[in-house]
Amino acid sequence: MNRCLSVLGLLTGLLLLLPLPVAADEDPDIQFGFYPSHNRDQLLILADEFCEYISKKAKVKVKPFVSVGYDDLVEEITANNVHFAWMSPLSFVQAEKKGNARVLLKSVRGSNPFYWGAVIVRKGRNIETLEDLKGKKMGWTYPSSTAGFIFTKAALHAEGINADTYFSENLFLGGYDELVKAVVESKVDAGACFANDIDGKRGAWSQYLSAADRRKIKPIFFTKPIPGDTISGSKIFINANPKVTNRILQVLLDMGEDEKGAQILTDLYQVDFLVDAENDDYESVREAALLFPDRY
Repeated sequence: MNRCLSVLGLLTGLLLLLPLPVAADEDPDIQFGFYPSHNRDQLLILADEFCEYISKKAKVKVKPFVSVGYDDLVEEITANNVHFAWMSPLSFVQAEKKGNARVLLKSVRGSNPFYWGAVIVRKGRNIETLEDLKGKKMGWTYPSSTAGFIFTKAALHAEGINADTYFSENLFLGGYDELVKAVVESKVDAGACFANDIDGKRGAWSQYLSAADRRKIKPIFFTKPIPGDTISGSKIFINANPKVTNRILQVLLDMGEDEKGAQILTDLYQVDFLVDAENDDYESVREAALLFPDRY
């Protein structure tokens, strides 16, 4: 597919859904948001590198906003303080519901524009199935994380497991790096995280643990596929700045084909490239979120 035509088609569809453009600066500064999947200090460095790359390629000033929590990013894009953002699937549908978020692109890892939630345990703990976890200590990432909480909790619910009562404790541990570390160190008996395949080869444990430690981890449960994490945009900004938006999207779509760009995507969120996303792609996430109305 010609990616330039793909971007133009995406924008045409986008603008048909929005009010007529209002006057704006030709090249406004852009605030680009990042969700807190792992160590904040490292993410700040990677976000700077990403924004410098986009700034150079799109010929516009792009500044990073690294959120402390998932909810912060939802509020910032809703207020149009952030103009584009890497958002988890759940954060996108939460922001969409508030009225000012539009999904633009989704992440591809390997050849999959989706990933999975997984429950992982440390090997040698005599835990082989979900049944073995009854009365054990469970670790999650953030309350607004997709794989790290909502989608995986909903998948357990579908298996007849009420996580609130099934486990002796439910602990929120922060980023995926902290979650997998807690499982290795047996601070929790199991943890919810993302997986990039269902073979147990690639996931949060392979990304954030040393080679020696990742061999101590095994997944015992996978959810249904989750649509890839998004790059979403502020409708207000897109409507006022269609030309700048077009340039940004073209750079992002081409990024995986450029050696430096591809490395930045990998370092940032283990993404290989980005493709167009549709609103309907995230219906399964909306359905999972409805099970927990306090989060949606």
